[in-house]
Amino acid sequence: MNIKYFVGFALSMALGLSAGCSGSQVDADIAQTEDESALSVTKGSTIKTSGWDHVPSANLSCAGDGGDQTYSGKTKAGGKKLYVSFPGTAGRTATFTLDATWTAKAGALIAVTDVNFKVLATSFTSSGKTVSTAVTFPSDGKYFVFFAPNVPGHAPAGAKVTLNAACSANKFCAERTVNGVVEAKNFTVQSEASAWIADPNATASGVYESSCDDVMTKCLAIYQPQCGISGSGEFVNYGSDCAFRAAIRTEAGATGEARGAFAKGTCSDGSSLFCASYSLTGSTTYYARNVGSEAEGVAWSLLQPTAESKVVYTGACNTPGMCTLQYNPVCGTIRSEAPKTYGNSCAFKGSVRSDAGGKLNGSSKGYYSAGQCP
Repeated sequence: MNIKYFVGFALSMALGLSAGCSGSQVDADIAQTEDESALSVTKGSTIKTSGWDHVPSANLSCAGDGGDQTYSGKTKAGGKKLYVSFPGTAGRTATFTLDATWTAKAGALIAVTDVNFKVLATSFTSSGKTVSTAVTFPSDGKYFVFFAPNVPGHAPAGAKVTLNAACSANKFCAERTVNGVVEAKNFTVQSEASAWIADPNATASGVYESSCDDVMTKCLAIYQPQCGISGSGEFVNYGSDCAFRAAIRTEAGATGEARGAFAKGTCSDGSSLFCASYSLTGSTTYYARNVGSEAEGVAWSLLQPTAESKVVYTGACNTPGMCTLQYNPVCGTIRSEAPKTYGNSCAFKGSVRSDAGGKLNGSSKGYYSAGQCP
């Protein structure tokens, strides 16, 4: 994820001490405010903004594609306490870290509030100049981050402060169905996920705001058996197409992608064989495979993105077929064997199926060109 840096302009240093002031000058400033008490900010309380300086130019965000960001500025005379607005997205977590140059005796405090200034998270240190807190945003909207020395009187005006905002990674799971193939893919940018599902051939699509393996799936308790196959190459029975889609998202995991196809019916029960075949669009390449059910054959051919002339025959692939006797010679090559002339393309395809044999998952492929072999 791209790291964005937002640098705020330096706030007024009137009445303040510069970073180059001597230690004696700082000590003198502290001595004059020794009786100032520590701030009191607790989770669930409401912060009153009087006495705090709003920094509208911070430009920090944990919405959309916002990632790790930084605001740098200086405390003002008098207030020495700052707050910035911060858009957040529901479910995302932001960790805020304050680093300051004021004296360690001042301590440091940071708090995150909702739009009504109710404190959602807070942390402080009574000695030190660095403090962190984290919050998971309950809803989309505007939030505020307050940060200051825990004992304001111990921090001179003009002290440098840096607020780091580390947003949790964006997670978007995109799912689409294109030409019968179900695909799921993880994205970190929502606009890219939306563009991916906008395929003109997509018949169903959607974007979930989570990683694919974390999408909450609720399927109706209605048994509608489907036989599915994914990138693993294994046929698996599913109770519904919803269950199959959930399995594809799970296979895509938290960062990857997956694809698969399913067909109505059940996978092999070991009692019979079918021969599935198809040609590749725009070419004369031909594939054949023995499968255990018609549903397996349909799902297997759907998984090929450029498949056409898809046929599932009853019986093993080496079961003799019938072709016309019309002589329209083709030169065919099966697997990597030497080219051979066939009387027509039907005869060539029959030879490819025969080469696949009569055992489950036995397969073959070949290609041909018009005319006799040289």
